[in-house]
Amino acid sequence: MPNVDNNKYFKYAFFSAFTDIPSLDNPQTFFKEIKQIFKSYKESLGKISALSNEALQKNAHPSSLVYEPIPYCLFGNFDLAIFSLIDDFSFATKKFKPNSGGKNFKYQVNTGIIPNIEIYNSKNSKLEIFQNRAIRDFFNGKEFYPFTGITSIKLNNSMLIGVGQNFIELINFYLVLLIDDFIETKKRSEAGFKMFYIINENLGWNELTIYFFGNSISAINEISMLLRKNNLREILVMFESLNSKYDKIRIKKKIECIQKDVANNSFLAFLINNKNINDLDFLESHPIITSTTTFGYHINNVIYNTKKNIKVEGRLRIKEKELFLKECDKNFILVSWNIKPGHEENANQIILGALSPQLRKRLIKPLNLYQNIQDGKFSFVFPNELISFSEYFLLISTINQKFHAGFVQNFINHKAKLRFENTIKYFSYDISKHYTYELEEYKIDENKFNKIIEKLRVYPIPHTIKGQMENLILNFNDAVTDPLMYNYFIGLKSPLLIFLKEQLLYNETNQEDISNISPKNKNIEGIINYILYPESNFLDKEIDDKNQIISSNAKEFITFIETWNKAYWNRHFHGYYFTEINDFNIEHHGGIQQILFCYDMIYKIISKRIYGEFSKDPFVNVRIDHVITSTKYNNTINFTHLFKPSIYACECVHEAANHVISFLVKDLANLKYSFLLNPKNIIEKNTKEKIINFEQSVKQSIGSKDEFEVQFIDEYIGLNSIRYLFTDFLSYKLAYNFQNNEDLSSLKIYYHTHWFLFLTRADLYVMNKENGSWYFNEADFKFLFIRCNLMFYLMCEISISDLEILNQDCPSVELNILWLSLKKPLLDFVIRLGDSLKQEFKQMGEEGDDVSLDEFKELIKINILDKGFTDSEEKKHYEDIISLNYKLIESFYEHFKSRVTESYYNSIMRKSANDTTLVNSKSNIQFYKNHKRELFLDPKGNIFSTSEKKRKEILKANIEYLKSIWDIAMKASKAFYLK
Repeated sequence: MPNVDNNKYFKYAFFSAFTDIPSLDNPQTFFKEIKQIFKSYKESLGKISALSNEALQKNAHPSSLVYEPIPYCLFGNFDLAIFSLIDDFSFATKKFKPNSGGKNFKYQVNTGIIPNIEIYNSKNSKLEIFQNRAIRDFFNGKEFYPFTGITSIKLNNSMLIGVGQNFIELINFYLVLLIDDFIETKKRSEAGFKMFYIINENLGWNELTIYFFGNSISAINEISMLLRKNNLREILVMFESLNSKYDKIRIKKKIECIQKDVANNSFLAFLINNKNINDLDFLESHPIITSTTTFGYHINNVIYNTKKNIKVEGRLRIKEKELFLKECDKNFILVSWNIKPGHEENANQIILGALSPQLRKRLIKPLNLYQNIQDGKFSFVFPNELISFSEYFLLISTINQKFHAGFVQNFINHKAKLRFENTIKYFSYDISKHYTYELEEYKIDENKFNKIIEKLRVYPIPHTIKGQMENLILNFNDAVTDPLMYNYFIGLKSPLLIFLKEQLLYNETNQEDISNISPKNKNIEGIINYILYPESNFLDKEIDDKNQIISSNAKEFITFIETWNKAYWNRHFHGYYFTEINDFNIEHHGGIQQILFCYDMIYKIISKRIYGEFSKDPFVNVRIDHVITSTKYNNTINFTHLFKPSIYACECVHEAANHVISFLVKDLANLKYSFLLNPKNIIEKNTKEKIINFEQSVKQSIGSKDEFEVQFIDEYIGLNSIRYLFTDFLSYKLAYNFQNNEDLSSLKIYYHTHWFLFLTRADLYVMNKENGSWYFNEADFKFLFIRCNLMFYLMCEISISDLEILNQDCPSVELNILWLSLKKPLLDFVIRLGDSLKQEFKQMGEEGDDVSLDEFKELIKINILDKGFTDSEEKKHYEDIISLNYKLIESFYEHFKSRVTESYYNSIMRKSANDTTLVNSKSNIQFYKNHKRELFLDPKGNIFSTSEKKRKEILKANIEYLKSIWDIAMKASKAFYLK
């Protein structure tokens, strides 16, 4: 398992948001609304913390470092940037949005992880940017940086693929060396120069973002352009030339290791070697494949207009202020305007009236706003020449102060862009040693595409579906050839082709179709399709011709198209394609490409572990579904699952295992168990009779004691009812008991963590209409209790005493009354039911019946549990994933099982503060009050902490997990280019 240094990442995450400013408001006025979002959230955290601890305490409120927004006005497509440290990823998804009573605004958010970068100096220390005074002074306003530059960096996919986190660390070291050297050089040459920067490992489309803050915007531009200059060879030469303050021995060992990894294991090495061209050299490639920088200036503490001159407002020393004012007199800015049609002359009069005498004097005549036009929505350029910051600030300030009403009436908006003279000298590369990426090879090629279209042409589905399927292929081919984004899309290719082959009975290898399949296989395929897709047939219809092929219906195609298309757009949302678009996604206004890529790859690896060659390489997509769901081809999660990785760690193996019955019956042709696939649509009469006789025998032997037991057996018990037990058992064995420990510890963790997950599902609650309180549904509690314990008793074959030990502690206070009142009779029912089922299966085996529980368990053992990866690299990836998952699950469990006193359990977070009924209620708690808890389960689907310390612990565990699985995903993704 990858070893993650506990001090590798900063204790807080970094949050940035880009917004527009609605209604052409004054930026300072609009920022008051933005600031209130942070203030309200931070105050609520403090109040909840105080309530949960029964008194206001010194440390009840969050740190002064977090949720303290720093605003900068932006040039370009957005108007405002907000920066803050946060201690919970979900702030970006749940809290940062317009208030219902405030003004609406469009926005994008970016959340990232702050690395503490190893700088290999003689003291063996790390660059812990946020441990020194700079970060505190930046967020509390003691240090003032007038300008910002936000540089997004996309690294070379071909170097990342197969190498992963090692390559990121190499580039981080390079960036720190380059930037620090640049800053030191500037400080020596320019009096008063100051610069501060933050390196951020993103969760969106690009791997890194550097946030520069300083008093020289031209210097920020210079360093942002310098970063993209060097190829890998030049970077390694730079490391070799470091002076004696660095530990060269340690650097050499690290660099040699990474260089060897890139040379042997990277996708770039594969591409070069695959061409068999010896003079191509991976060192000639550039690690940074693209970068873009957005510039801005501080919203409040920049400059403002007075009657006499322009003054600086902000904490700048004399020399720092002089350099800043010198920057303000440089001509950088080109302004363009979007004017309402027919309002051009009125707009012209406003702008001319707002021009300062000095600016009016130096502009080229004649002065006319609509004299020069350009393409795009900002049609009019004025002034036609570059103007300085001072002139621009004065112009905008005058408009806001004197002409704001007229500006709103006549203008739609304006855009200011910066134009710099580039001082960086670039050099040509050796074209004979530079690899040209031929991504066309990874498209669905023309020959394959035409075969699929030909199959669709004669297939009995509507033309609209055929057209959409064709568009899916075209979209994939476009995305996989994008030089920046292709690695996010490669995982969508295999499930798309597998789906089409299975649905169209299309044999790609030998170009044959269903007409060449033997009658026996035709029969199997027809029967299985009938069972799996009964909606395409009359429910009571039997197949007269056993050789007849029953096609899947249009719904199967529609479902796949919708889920695949959603996955496609998940990977596009808020990527570099959409830098100007900010209002098309109702779910999350930010990039998720990195984390989604991680989940997608680990889910594929888990599926491969279970199904081997029959795996569909399922993809992961993100939708608004409140629970995690899956088909053979995909796994659907929501944004809570995305940013709460402990939930996904608990669920991903279970979801992948959901299709084990279909695998054993259809793929491995154990047809005598076909009734387990779809028990409501049984074909064979003797199978129907077998199930009825089985159920009757169980009812008689168990001797039901009450109405619930009778109903439970009627609705759930039968040979088909054990289907869900197999998935639970397989999930437990693969994800919790992978080391085959004999004690009950892993079973207890499995049991309790699943109860915790059940408690975050709103669909398992009922609501009291009188006071709005939520209660866990008693019927669901009974079913889930029986389901879990029946699996333990039947599948794990634990003793009655061990079963009682597993149920000794109630997992949560929310379940306490149900637990205490129902546990004993439900356990009694589980034992009687389990004994009855065991006896029935035993008798069936003695009578020579060809269906038995033991045999099916043996099928799971032989075909799944005892099998593994034949490829050692795949095996290691899988073992690392399971170990990382379990480590996070254990952490999740430890947080919830701990008690302050024996009388306190972990609490559900109430959504209504009015629920004060404790006597004779199914709820044991009030809204936070009187509970010394730091962690709550939210029945609306979240996990919530009232303690800053606990939030930091959870964030730390989440960061370590995400970065570790990102490393595995990057290495594992190379395999999808080799297929």
